[in-house]
Amino acid sequence: MHSMLMCGCSLHLVRYFVTRLGNQKGATDGRSRGLHHLIDSLSQMKHLPAMLLLENVVGFESSDSHDTLIASLESFGYDCEEFHLTPTDFSIPNQRMRYFCVATQRTTAPAAAAPITSISCHICTHKVETTTAPDTGADDEQKKRTLLRCHPLPLTSIAPISDFLDSNVSDDFLVPPAMVSRYLSVMDEVTAEQRWSRCFTKSYTRYAEGTGSILIIPEQSQHEQPAAEENPRFRFFTPKEISRLHRFPTDFSFPESVSVKKQYQLLGNSLNCEVVAQLILHWSHSPSFQNLLQNKLIK
Repeated sequence: MHSMLMCGCSLHLVRYFVTRLGNQKGATDGRSRGLHHLIDSLSQMKHLPAMLLLENVVGFESSDSHDTLIASLESFGYDCEEFHLTPTDFSIPNQRMRYFCVATQRTTAPAAAAPITSISCHICTHKVETTTAPDTGADDEQKKRTLLRCHPLPLTSIAPISDFLDSNVSDDFLVPPAMVSRYLSVMDEVTAEQRWSRCFTKSYTRYAEGTGSILIIPEQSQHEQPAAEENPRFRFFTPKEISRLHRFPTDFSFPESVSVKKQYQLLGNSLNCEVVAQLILHWSHSPSFQNLLQNKLIK
């Protein structure tokens, strides 16, 4: 759990890890202990955080752990909003769909929900699509909770990958020819002009399938092009480029003592700073938060 202060109010960011695939044991999975520890800790707090921001994999909303979480938060006096969001919703050419829950202290009676057909995304003002947890029973009110998801932006509204690339990249980042010849069919190839790339994991550069996109190197002219075995057509994204796609600060850098391999591992599956920032901005402008600030004014 990460904490910060904003306008004198405590804000907590929580990442709770479960896998969408696998045994899907829900609350009986040992990995859910962290979530239940969070709920127990909140129940014992005299002064609850003004806001909780939780992130998980898509599919968490279908679990019994999700139902326990939402019921507990509401019993503690939180209003909960749930989203399916990905960086491409915010013009960033990287795909990483995740579940987010914004829980805000209830300071007034909750307003009636707007009809879903007329609702707009609180974050980017685009039309909202609705998704519901699969395999739900008609009488299961908890499972019928609606999730809000930004309507995908038009492709032209998403920045090209070239906006995030280094101008000069060392040959150390070239994809080895042996990996290309053996695994290219399962690797995700993108060009600098494209506006989409796969989520980068901690296994990027070490495994070929499902760990992140590789960049197609523009072909040289026929007169300049050396032999094919000396000129691999692909390279990996550098750690700095990945940090840009994650919207880390422009002056962010790793200490020199951190190896490139370790940098990839640390960047893998990182939260996108832009998505989190927009959710916090949404929260800070919400009526519930404004009421909270009003109550904290020095009279």
